[in-house]
Parts: sequence; structure tokens; C-alpha cells
Amino acid sequence: MKFDTIIYEEDGPIGTITLNRPDDGNMFTVDTCREVRECIDAIRRETRTRVIVLTGAGDKFFCIGGRKDNMEKTTLYAGVLPSRSTSCRSRSLPALTDSQSAEVTCSKLSAT
Repeated sequence: MKFDTIIYEEDGPIGTITLNRPDDGNMFTVDTCREVRECIDAIRRETRTRVIVLTGAGDKFFCIGGRKDNMEKTTLYAGVLPSRSTSCRSRSLPALTDSQSAEVTCSKLSAT
């Protein structure tokens, strides 16, 4: 996989995503968010990778945040809330009892 703002490498079952913008503090941009999402989606479709390590290029820091330029028009960044029309979470869900919650947790753990 070839990207402009990240580097993806595999070493056996370990995949490493490196934010590759050290001159800009490895800050997330619209392109970085899109590339990380595309990379993770591609990893999900294959069976080689069992673990993903997220790191940053350079020796000063991992990532100092994100550029808000053009992020308002997307749902790629945690600081941008999706509108009700695009959010699948806008519907109300029934509350779970403690026993139901424990069943869901246990079934998720046993499935992995």
C-alpha cells in the first residue's frame, strides 16, 4: 500500500502505521485521516496482520494533534461531530440490564 502522509509496513503478523509528517508535528489532516482509515480497512480485509502499531515519524513527538482546516466538512476527526442526518447513533436504543451487559461482554470476549 502506498500513501502520501503515512507509511504502512508489515513484519510478520505485525503491521506498523507511521504518521509521516514530522515537519508538521505528525498532525492529522483530512488526507491523513482518510489514509489511516483506508489502510485499516485494507488490513481488515486480509488475514496476515494480527496487531497494528501506530507510531509517528521523527524523534520529537508522536503526534501533536490535528489541523482543523476542512475538517468541519467531514466526520473523520473526533473533534467534528456528525450531523443527525449522517449519524447512525441518532436513534435511541433500549437500556441493558446488568445481566444483559455481562452477556454481551462475555460473548465478545469468547468470540476473539
